[in-house]
Amino acid sequence: MKLLSAIIAFSLFLTDSETRLPLTNYQSLATDLDSGNELYREIHTNEFENLKIAKSVSEYIDMSGGLISKRIMNFEADSTNPNYTLEDFRSGYLEGAEVIDKGLVKVFMKTDSSSKMETEVLEIDSPYVIDGGLTYFFRKHWSRLLNGETVEFNFVTPSKLDYFSFRVSKNSIRKLGTHKGMEIILEPSSFIIRQFVDPIYITYDLDTKHILLYKGISNINNDEGKSYNVKIDYYSEY
Repeated sequence: MKLLSAIIAFSLFLTDSETRLPLTNYQSLATDLDSGNELYREIHTNEFENLKIAKSVSEYIDMSGGLISKRIMNFEADSTNPNYTLEDFRSGYLEGAEVIDKGLVKVFMKTDSSSKMETEVLEIDSPYVIDGGLTYFFRKHWSRLLNGETVEFNFVTPSKLDYFSFRVSKNSIRKLGTHKGMEIILEPSSFIIRQFVDPIYITYDLDTKHILLYKGISNINNDEGKSYNVKIDYYSEY
């Protein structure tokens, strides 16, 4: 179940700025949540059409400059349900999702470069979210979250060839530098699963809805194959 949190975590690593520019680039740094040691960098390139996100490419770079993984997302059909692929160049791990029709999503994955691709077509009740669509789902339900409501949704998880129910709610209002933000808590809806999965905390600017800070598990692994617990500071970008 730790992997479920990792997948959620990875989904949020993108800029969520709805800009007037057709193309934006920015970087961020992931540090160890406990020690503060630098772990890896993220480089994001977003393309916009008519002021809406159309495509996002994220590259994850280790501290020696090596490319760890790359994710490509296409948001043209639905900002909360992008088609995407993610590849880890160290192991050859690959995963992704493709919306076939309303409520039908094809998921696929292979564990390493020598493994056979596995696929499954999921029939999912709405609302459901795919990967980086999380940020846009939160924005869609911003007023409800700010008013203290809990919002539930299904999250597509290609690594498990399945989907799982999650919930999100406001945790606090906090200040980060010159920014005032809403910190939300993201966790599985199931009480039983919550006993095995640590929650994820994300802070968004109250005015711009930009992501400011992420705290939780990453699906970027260390040399022992275990997931990092990370803090990623975005607010210095704004």
